[in-house]
Amino acid sequence: MMKRVNLKLNPDLDDHIENWDAVKLEVKLRNGKVHKTDVFDPPGSLENPPTEDMLIKKFMGLAQGPLGQAKAEKAVDTILNVDQLADLGQVMSILTS
Repeated sequence: MMKRVNLKLNPDLDDHIENWDAVKLEVKLRNGKVHKTDVFDPPGSLENPPTEDMLIKKFMGLAQGPLGQAKAEKAVDTILNVDQLADLGQVMSILTS
């Protein structure tokens, strides 16, 4: 599929620092139909910040492999309550043990 993907720099977006993460997407189907969309504030950007659930899902997807399910869940719980910890050593011990 990558052979069928063409990336092109859009000069209309390139000159504006506020559009550094903007995307104009155009998909041409085999039947000739074209679908277009513009995304100026993608999920996770400053203007469209991720929800807590989105962050947890992403963290779990990345951390479960190296840490295992139980440690990854403990890390999430510890990080979400970081303001109640006496020191950050607790977070580091979960992530590095």
